[in-house]
Amino acid sequence: MAKVCPPECLQIVLSGCCLLRIEEETVANDQRVLAHVSCEEARTYIRGVNAHHAEGTKKIRMQMRGCFACMLLGVVLYGVGLGVWVEEKRLRCEGRPCGLGEDPLVDKCCIFWCCGNEMRTSPVRARRLRAPPKKKKKKKGGPAAHPDGHKLKTRPDDHWDVWANETYFGITERCSLYDEKPPDDHTKRDAKYDCTSCPASLLDEEDENKVGCRTMFEGKATEHEVWWPFLFIAVWALPIFVLVRLLCALKSANHRLYAEAFEDWRARGIVTHVQFQGAVHRKHGKDTPNYLRLYFPAGQAVEPVITGTVVHAAAVLRKQ
Repeated sequence: MAKVCPPECLQIVLSGCCLLRIEEETVANDQRVLAHVSCEEARTYIRGVNAHHAEGTKKIRMQMRGCFACMLLGVVLYGVGLGVWVEEKRLRCEGRPCGLGEDPLVDKCCIFWCCGNEMRTSPVRARRLRAPPKKKKKKKGGPAAHPDGHKLKTRPDDHWDVWANETYFGITERCSLYDEKPPDDHTKRDAKYDCTSCPASLLDEEDENKVGCRTMFEGKATEHEVWWPFLFIAVWALPIFVLVRLLCALKSANHRLYAEAFEDWRARGIVTHVQFQGAVHRKHGKDTPNYLRLYFPAGQAVEPVITGTVVHAAAVLRKQ
């Protein structure tokens, strides 16, 4: 489509966004239209064109409203889910946490410890103290230590506090009771994966033996996480794809509906054809709105471009 409207056409800026509307006066006051129909008949005809477009796009517009409603609902549910239901990864006792002096293997509770990372990396104690990884074949020489495990296994003796005993563990391995300040969303049954109060943390920064700490447990505890509220992303993301398809369908319907609406005038020779141009949004430069072009038979040309209001050729000549 040409950027400049040729002399034999009337360019009409359409008002509205999805429900487009032709201003009656723009067409009813055009001399090329008045040469065939009266002003009132032209207004009545344009009302019918607007009604035909509204009826033809009604289903698409209703579906678009449904998409916007789903997007709004999804955003609300996602926001509520993040604030209320989502729980980050943590360790959680399956039963109750042990009290001071209670043995998790006897009292059916669980206890959290803050241990040096060497408890994890010792090639001998790793096999003895750590649970093997799930669904992993046994290697030659016994089960391998799980590099990310948190469970203490196979005590060196029967005391519940043996993990803090210097007789069995050096400072880079030894544990202390977990006493980290819990985040706001943690319960008494929860513990973070990392900690800072193990005996190894007392070593100087310059000490080559200094290692980090990690949370470990004895008894029945599992890794806990609540992530399902993130599924609400689909509730507002999927309608975006549907909305794009509906916008394409609406643009195609605009071309068809305006061609159908002006079919009577085309058959009577008032116009030869109509063209719809959708709005164009430019990053740099001025945006162009939705507009419709009515092409008249040759020899009925007036001022080349008419947008919104009618400019008579005689008035233009007087100004010159």
